[in-house]
Amino acid sequence: MPDIRISVIIPVFNAEKRLRLTLDAVLAQSFDSFELILVNDGSRDRSLEICREYQACRPDRITVLDGPNQGVSLARNRGLDAARGEWIAFCDADDQPEPGWLETLYAQALRSHAALSCCAFLDVSPEAQTVRINFAITGPEELLDGPDEVRRRFLLPLFSGSPAVHGYLFASLFRRDIIERQSVRFTAGVSMKEDELFYMDYLGRTDRIIASAEPLYRYIRSGEDSATARHRKSADLLREKNWRNYADTRIRIFRKYELGKPYPALEQKLLLRCFVHKVQTVCCDPDAGFFEKRKALREIARSAEKERPCADGISGRIFLLALRRFRFLLPLLCAVQRRREKTRRTAS
Repeated sequence: MPDIRISVIIPVFNAEKRLRLTLDAVLAQSFDSFELILVNDGSRDRSLEICREYQACRPDRITVLDGPNQGVSLARNRGLDAARGEWIAFCDADDQPEPGWLETLYAQALRSHAALSCCAFLDVSPEAQTVRINFAITGPEELLDGPDEVRRRFLLPLFSGSPAVHGYLFASLFRRDIIERQSVRFTAGVSMKEDELFYMDYLGRTDRIIASAEPLYRYIRSGEDSATARHRKSADLLREKNWRNYADTRIRIFRKYELGKPYPALEQKLLLRCFVHKVQTVCCDPDAGFFEKRKALREIARSAEKERPCADGISGRIFLLALRRFRFLLPLLCAVQRRREKTRRTAS
């Protein structure tokens, strides 16, 4: 049984095309004190067979967990429940970490006594034939020291949706004792930005972060096979359920660490988004009838009366007015908002 300092968790779903390349890259790490946990999420191709093949060759290092398809969030949670390492690293089943990925993240974490160790990564788009360097924290190598600086530079920008920071799981090394102490897990029903939610929860009481500008991971964009592409092609209802769950989890984490006291305006912004996505989920449900939708919107309005969200922008004020007094306008407002979102996604 090898000495386990790091548990590497890889959720696997229909990844047979590049899974071998990924596993070979992880097993070729210059750092040797790690275990590899492969979580098969109900794959319908040969992914599980490939995982078993590698496990047979390295039973001392590789654990394979098999189960029905429940989504990437619950797959990662199963990996966390089985992890034994002091640190946690996440890898996607179609990416390729550099040989020094684990060694560098681990060494800089110990050297700086950090609770989170990050690195840059290569953002590879085979279709566009481009490679660019990306960062979890924009800028060169740096150390964020103290809870106030971590909040100001990383946590609050994540909550507010700033483009300056990102929750890239694969470019990070997390301490497992913090994950367990703060009961940090991925949210079921969220298949986009689930990594950012994990980051927000983890950073709630994190006091030191080390970030390196060295690209240690190759993130391979998958084009039409990617989860993001599938999500964008999914029905409006599925997409809105995702964003509703995301918004609900975000406000829950914000309140978990009592951030509303020092940042009341941001809490109101997050709370408003919760109600917007609750309403949009109801309005875009093709199976719900008129009276069913009216009842659901009435319940949301009652909840809003208890929470009393505020809005400082015109669109937010119009939404709250419609929710409170003119609910018959909500389907129209939601249709306009969805059209704007589709236009933004097409432009991006």
